[in-house]
Amino acid sequence: MKMKSISRLIFTLSLWWLASCGNKESKAYVQENKEFYPVAAHIHTELAVIDSLPVAVFLYRSESGVTDTTIIEKSAFRTLAENIAQPDITREPLKKDYRETVFMDATLNLVTMSYVPVDESAEIRRIDVYIHPETEQVKTVYVEKRVISGDSTTVRKIIWSTGRQLQVTTLISKEGKEDKAIQEVYNWGMQ
Repeated sequence: MKMKSISRLIFTLSLWWLASCGNKESKAYVQENKEFYPVAAHIHTELAVIDSLPVAVFLYRSESGVTDTTIIEKSAFRTLAENIAQPDITREPLKKDYRETVFMDATLNLVTMSYVPVDESAEIRRIDVYIHPETEQVKTVYVEKRVISGDSTTVRKIIWSTGRQLQVTTLISKEGKEDKAIQEVYNWGMQ
């Protein structure tokens, strides 16, 4: 994690601690200065680790009750993974269209940074970054995207589990047709 991100996390945790003194319930803090967590940078770091390791990336794909397992080339996996957090909400002009909320979830013992759009038509519907407060390690990144094209809507629910796997659930709705669900799990887990 970059020094700037660590300082930001410490600042956020300090605010949370001050707000929660005497109260055991979770408290939320809404970010005003718009310095969002660099999700794309986290994924690039993870991809560099995967590229450096002698591991295969397995793809488990399920559609219409049929599951198939294959090994996917690291270059193809990299292309897919680099598009997870695109468009990048940490940069202008999109940055101003998102709100950040940071809170400590005492039940999970994780700091959660959530990003949601102000505009209901935004492609990225939600990003949640779950960070372990003691180690400052990102445990999981959740991204939800929606694309509307003509008479069809595609929703992707993406879960990146640091050091282990990427899960992508794609739901396709098309007017006059039965909804379609595709589950893809990319696994390279070393933990």
